[in-house]
This record gives sequence, structure tokens and C-alpha cells, in this order.
Amino acid sequence: MNSEKNKGSLLIYFLIAILLILTASILHQVYDRFIRDDVNTAADPSSRRTVILDAGHGGRDGGAISVTGTAEKTLNLDTTLTLAAFLRAQGYEVILTRETDTELSHANGGSRKMQDLKGRLSVMEDNPGCPFISVHMNKFPQAKYSGLQVYYSKNDEASKPLADGIQAAVKEHLQPENDRVTKPATSSIFLLHRADSPAILIECGFLSNTEEARRLEDTDYRRTLCLILSSAYGAWETNR
Repeated sequence: MNSEKNKGSLLIYFLIAILLILTASILHQVYDRFIRDDVNTAADPSSRRTVILDAGHGGRDGGAISVTGTAEKTLNLDTTLTLAAFLRAQGYEVILTRETDTELSHANGGSRKMQDLKGRLSVMEDNPGCPFISVHMNKFPQAKYSGLQVYYSKNDEASKPLADGIQAAVKEHLQPENDRVTKPATSSIFLLHRADSPAILIECGFLSNTEEARRLEDTDYRRTLCLILSSAYGAWETNR
């Protein structure tokens, strides 16, 4: 009788062991398929769907002033926040160098302007591999010039395709007369010159051109521009 009970107990233990082994195997497969990729992605910032948006100028640095008296820093910030909203709606994580009318500072600065630039650069350095987009408005002594233009960093080969895609999308959907081409950044563009990840600077238009300045000051126009920019960014991100 005891022998039969022992055999029954051994059978139960054996079945439990088989069940545990099968369960462990299934959990391992689930981890491999659904969890490990997410863990690796979280550990590798360059794999995340993350973009850094930089609203140029801010605080005491107003940037250019439009022919109608609007400070560039204000248009830069509003454009950047709108672009951030569109990109977040597409599922991207957005890091902003500034969200208010302020300047950035850095412990190893120098002049106020250099502290601000180094503060923006530190955001890039804290998020290695994340694409960087700086938003600005242009100005020129001769009022006849107009049109968006994109500059790109020469330090990462993915920068030019991003710049080209944005320039082409704006021409196709918003500025058909815009024949400008993208340009590589020189050392005069501090952030792009030092970027280690895909990085571009968008000059959204000329505040010295009365007609374009009025468009850039129009909320609906900026919203349309940001929709085009976000779509072009998404196409580049998908194809790279």
C-alpha cells in the first residue's frame, strides 16, 4: 500500500516538475519576444524614439527682431512647442532645451551667450544619439530675401538626409517658390559644429521680409509649418 502511495507521489512530483519546466520555457520565450527588446531600448538612448528640440535664444537674448517688432525668441519658442506637440502625437519622446522665455546656463561657461550655448550642448551630451533640431528665424539687411533654409551637422551622416527631407517637404507643401538648398554647418554654428548625433538647424524664414514676417507671426501658418516638419521628421526616422 505504501509502495503504491510512494509511486503516486513520485508521479505527482514528476508532473509538477514537467509543468515548472514548461512554464519556465514559456516565460523565457515571452521575455525574449516582448520584454528584452524594450529593456535594451530603454538602456540605449540612441534606440529610443526620442528627439531634442531647441528653441533658439530666450531670456535676455531676444535674437532677431522682425520688421513688425516681434522678437525671434518668442516665435522660436512657440514654433518649437507646437512642433513638440505634433511629434508627441506621433509617439515620439521630446526633450526641450527650454520651455519658457529663459536662458540656459553652464558651470563652465564664460560669457552669458557661451553659457547658454554650452547649456544647450549639455542637453545633447546627456542624451547621446538623440536627433537634435534647433529652431530659429532668419534676418538679412536686404528685405527681398525669404524662405526656410536648413543647415546640418557634418559630424553625423544622417544629418543631411534629415535636412534634405525637411527642405523638400516645405517646398512641396508650403513654399513652392523656395529653391534654397540645405547647407553644411560651419564652426560659426556652435551646436551643430559640436554635435555627435544627427543635428540640424532650421531657419524658418526671414523676419526682415515684411510678407514672410507676417506669415511667421500667424499662429495658423506656424501650425501648418510644424505639421510639415513633423511629418518630414517621421519619414526620415522611419527610413533611417
